[in-house]
Amino acid sequence: EDSTLIRTIRTGLLEDSMVNIIFILPVERQIDLNFIKNNVIFIQPEFCRIPWYVNHPTNYKVGQLNYLNEVIKNITSRYNHYNHKTYLLGFSKSGWGSMSLLLNPQNNIDGIFIWDAPLTTNYNIKWDMDEVFENDKYFNEFYYLPNKLTVNHEILDGKSIVIGGYDLFRNQSLVFIEKMKLYGVNFIHLDTLNYHHKWNKDWIYSLLQYQQGITRAHK
Repeated sequence: EDSTLIRTIRTGLLEDSMVNIIFILPVERQIDLNFIKNNVIFIQPEFCRIPWYVNHPTNYKVGQLNYLNEVIKNITSRYNHYNHKTYLLGFSKSGWGSMSLLLNPQNNIDGIFIWDAPLTTNYNIKWDMDEVFENDKYFNEFYYLPNKLTVNHEILDGKSIVIGGYDLFRNQSLVFIEKMKLYGVNFIHLDTLNYHHKWNKDWIYSLLQYQQGITRAHK
């Protein structure tokens, strides 16, 4: 990746408390996070191309997966003196990316929060997939999530998975959820939250409240 920024939103860190490190995988703008408790660190990495969180099969300069893994490794290592957990927060295609990352072997992620994500999508050039996947063959072989779940579902044991989505990709979420049930994957599904397909602090709060110690009373 070319030169990029990494934004940090840090609340008060209290000694001898669990620190939650949440990586916001970007789709668009930053959001209001004033309902967050102490001991939460939000990290928002920037990408110079459309982010799909994968490595291009032939162009080594488009190594989004490698880049994000390094960011996660470097950031979390700074807080090794705290007891901490690491999460991904994703929306739409960054929710897809969160699930894809969680299904990678030897990931260092404790869980994901995803909203209205195209979890069963096929290769679609209209979404600029060709910029990072190059072609449908590469996508289908390595990144079609239902197949990835079939191969790697045991990786999800012990992970925290919170899924919401009422708008554009509700049906895709439901199909993927049924497949997770088939493999005995534990998750929380918020199926009655009626928010549109955009960044919204209300659905973010609804997802994050299922991880103890992140949110305070919502106002």
